[in-house]
Amino acid sequence: MEQADAETVLRLRPTPPVPLADDAELLRVLERCPEGCDLLITLLAAALLSGRVASTLTDEAWPSGVYPCAVGAEPDYEALAVAVGALPAIDALIGALRTPGAAPPEAQRRLLRWVLAPRPTALPLPAAVGGGPAPTFHFALQGPRHRGFDAAGARGSSPGYHGSACKNMHSILRNGLRNYSGTTAESHGAILGDGVYFSADLGLASRSFAPASSVERPWARSMLPGSVSVCIVADIASGGASVHDGVLVVNQDQDIAIRSLLVFSAVTSAEAEMQESQEDARVSSGTVICVFAILLMLLNPAVQRYLKSFLQSQLNKT
Repeated sequence: MEQADAETVLRLRPTPPVPLADDAELLRVLERCPEGCDLLITLLAAALLSGRVASTLTDEAWPSGVYPCAVGAEPDYEALAVAVGALPAIDALIGALRTPGAAPPEAQRRLLRWVLAPRPTALPLPAAVGGGPAPTFHFALQGPRHRGFDAAGARGSSPGYHGSACKNMHSILRNGLRNYSGTTAESHGAILGDGVYFSADLGLASRSFAPASSVERPWARSMLPGSVSVCIVADIASGGASVHDGVLVVNQDQDIAIRSLLVFSAVTSAEAEMQESQEDARVSSGTVICVFAILLMLLNPAVQRYLKSFLQSQLNKT
């Protein structure tokens, strides 16, 4: 019975994205979508800064091929955090990989080939977001895929939007969106029933369920502006969701396939202060210009004659 249960668990697990084959593919992926690669590193850094790192970096979310961990032993989270923090910026990585003999150390390249396995590609931004904030980036991904989705998706599918904290996104992109209702991993309850919750409205998902990263730039060398929030766009197999006033509840993991990520940028406190100062400066400059223009008009002889004539006519009326 235990063996059968184990086989069932393995069969139900989604297939994770395959690491990049070699340095040539690594360079191609970096060149094709530098912002998407930056985001994947940032999401791993956010997971490592989480207070729940032990429950976040589980199963396929831990790079066991790069940092092996004995059965029952705790992974070396600190070593991975140091390695991620030491990664060069994306433009520096591209330059080094293009230059013969200047490639980063093999350990860094192996880690990058694993981190960038989702192979991001830039997509057009959606035309409308249902009243929510405008996304800054949109990336297609080769996310984890359930073996059963191809059969379920053959019935047709529709999009659903799922927001979550940045610290959770790395694990989701490795392990898939899973129905943890009724388990110790459940974090938000199941008021509408067991399952993974989606919104049919991107605006609602981005406003209410995609909080910005609690840490400004979890990866210090990131090119992304400020902290970010992320919303998953998924394909939901037809008939796989129950609908409750625009909220979609999917009970079976195999009815979900991650399609892409929408990224929303939140300015840092320093950037917000700078923007406020610039706005104050623009207002002050505008006031000075208006006063100066009025003075020039008053000093113009023709304007003076007109004003004198106008005032005289008003006095005559009285």
